[in-house]
Amino acid sequence: MISQQDIDSATRLLTDYKHADNNIHGSKLRQAFERLSIKSKEAVVSGDKELDSFHQYLHVVRPIETELEEVFSEKIPSQPQTLTLIVGNVGDGKSHLLAYEKNQRHDDFIKYGIKVHNDATESLDPQKTAIESLQDTLATFNQPNGKSEHLIVAINLGVLINFAKQMREQGEFTELLAFLDETEILRKETATTNIQDRFQLITFRNSPSIKFVNGSAESEFTRSLLEKITSQNDKNPFYSAYLQDKHQENLPEVINYRLLLNRAVQASLESLLIKIQIQYGQMLSARQILNFIHDVVIPLPGNTTYKAYLPSLLFTGSDRSVILKYIAKLDPILNQNKEIDRITSRLFNTLNFTDEAKAIFTEMNLENEFAENERQINGFKGLNEQDEDSELWGQDINYVLRLLFLLKHQSVAFSKPVYTDYVRILGAIDNNDQELIHEFMKNVSQGMLLWNGVTPMQQHIFTDATEQSIAIEVNPRFDREYGLVRQGTNIYFAVYAQNAKPIRMAVDFQTYSLLRKIINGYNLRRADVQSAVDFNQYVQQLVASADSRSAVVRIPNTNHFIRIMDNDYEYTVEEVNR
Repeated sequence: MISQQDIDSATRLLTDYKHADNNIHGSKLRQAFERLSIKSKEAVVSGDKELDSFHQYLHVVRPIETELEEVFSEKIPSQPQTLTLIVGNVGDGKSHLLAYEKNQRHDDFIKYGIKVHNDATESLDPQKTAIESLQDTLATFNQPNGKSEHLIVAINLGVLINFAKQMREQGEFTELLAFLDETEILRKETATTNIQDRFQLITFRNSPSIKFVNGSAESEFTRSLLEKITSQNDKNPFYSAYLQDKHQENLPEVINYRLLLNRAVQASLESLLIKIQIQYGQMLSARQILNFIHDVVIPLPGNTTYKAYLPSLLFTGSDRSVILKYIAKLDPILNQNKEIDRITSRLFNTLNFTDEAKAIFTEMNLENEFAENERQINGFKGLNEQDEDSELWGQDINYVLRLLFLLKHQSVAFSKPVYTDYVRILGAIDNNDQELIHEFMKNVSQGMLLWNGVTPMQQHIFTDATEQSIAIEVNPRFDREYGLVRQGTNIYFAVYAQNAKPIRMAVDFQTYSLLRKIINGYNLRRADVQSAVDFNQYVQQLVASADSRSAVVRIPNTNHFIRIMDNDYEYTVEEVNR
């Protein structure tokens, strides 16, 4: 007699076969998303060609286009010769922008004979290096009064730096090099767009990827890309493909795209991309972000288990890209707080996993979202009864936690106070919020004083973190004239010790997080010092620069200290009580 278990097994096999067949031949949705993959031949757009309708649809307006408008509308029509350098990093959209402009300004390109050169996609003479080819391309601009020409060059910053170095050594392109020196693009991260009559420099650095608004961080570019891909209209090639495939309800990409249509999920993905930039200092290009969206919707061919669904692809795909590698570090199952423990305990101890999950969703006002995802949650039925050594052990709970994060990432269960505080401080610097700025300065000052260990007297720092035998008075003070400066997601400031010159310092999220831990009683380990090696050097420089008249010295082989003070005419010694 055939049991219900036999029927369920046969059904799963048939479903897996259908999935595999679709993955081989490719669903319409898969085909559309594959064009976003960094492995796709379409990932790199040639700047000397016009955009096709697909890339035209994906175009997102950025501030850099306003700057380029001045070149097209004012400089090119009025000058006999112009060289416009569009500078950025690999994959940030330089070629895409040029191709888009060729679409939009087709008549101007013909009228003024505007030429385009892209150092990443241009066919180069195999007998010449990239720098030599670029030198040939720019030959007209190596002469004071070269022939009439309008040239736009999309160039990676590294290539520009190497070109400038070699030309300086050869004594070539002196006028162009003087212009580049004036812009400071070769040596400063804060260099901005510079538009002159003959030379123009447009930099993607003027298009910040993150803005800090009302105590939170936002990425308009990422949000706009997600909105383009999920917009429910017939102009959207992804949504059109989804409509053709939506009847195939078991396809992972259909399930994933349907989840991606949820605005809350889009907001959670945006927040994760922002977090890896702030927490881990990652610089994300447009190409990387598009590839990321592909990777969280499209599973690898043949993958039809729970691993094929968006919550799993997002947090367990660290081997697929650099972005996913860092997002894996932000997996909500790694959070340790009372709310996570409460949810985990309820799901682990329940006799009816689906009903308990539904109750949790309901408590978080996610009843509709549970109904939309119930089928996937039901697919884990019985997994919590597996052997603890099984690969499936606990995956039902992990899946629910990840799904809850995607649907409500602002929940207290998924918050990290130190991250929230750091974001607020970054915004406070932009808005000159003195209360938060003073809070930051206080935390940094306290952390510096405790960096080499807890000393027996305030405003003193140990001269050696290992021995902790001598501490001198440093009394660190912030240089208010320098102030606090935000560059990207790092904070720059200057601090001076007693009777010493200011030392310029920088703090990133990881260092700030470490300082907060130290204030709360954490003892630095060697790995911590290595991870914050720059800040460690700042502290040691600060100690070395101090013209101190007070030192606290440990009595050998004891835990007792004495204080020695220089009072100009004599030294005084007193016992210190810890």
